[in-house]
Amino acid sequence: MSFRLVGLVLASEAQVSSSELLVLVTLASFADDSGGSCFPSAALLSKRTRFTTRAIRSILQHLHERGAIEIVPRGRRRYRSAAYRINVDFLASPPAAAARPKVPKDQEHEQVRIFVASKILDNPNRPDRQTALLIETCQAQGVPCSHAQARDALGVAEQIRSHARRTA
Repeated sequence: MSFRLVGLVLASEAQVSSSELLVLVTLASFADDSGGSCFPSAALLSKRTRFTTRAIRSILQHLHERGAIEIVPRGRRRYRSAAYRINVDFLASPPAAAARPKVPKDQEHEQVRIFVASKILDNPNRPDRQTALLIETCQAQGVPCSHAQARDALGVAEQIRSHARRTA
């Protein structure tokens, strides 16, 4: 049992689900410190994790596809379990930058304008002052905002607000 590897799995910032994490910890408990070969059967992993054998196979396949583990076949016998190697580099790597999709700058600006517009609508202002206040606030945030964009953002924010009132 590798306490070092179990600790590395638990301290990892890799983006894995809770079920994948449990299977990785269980695999780490069978491995040596280098993440080398361990070969528990799917039935044994199932028993230790309380998942079904089918779920274990699915989780192992998903971890393999993501590069967290390497699956190495062991011989030609039908009922022989595979060997698994835990990819220590995967555990040490920071979370993927793709976790948050990249939003184009103009869409990001539009989202900021709508957010600011919703905050402006929450405060009792004169309707003619709302557009000017939105333009001032957006420009202070470094977000370009024309008069037409401000009116559009206020309109969208008002639609969102009225929809929320109807569904509540």
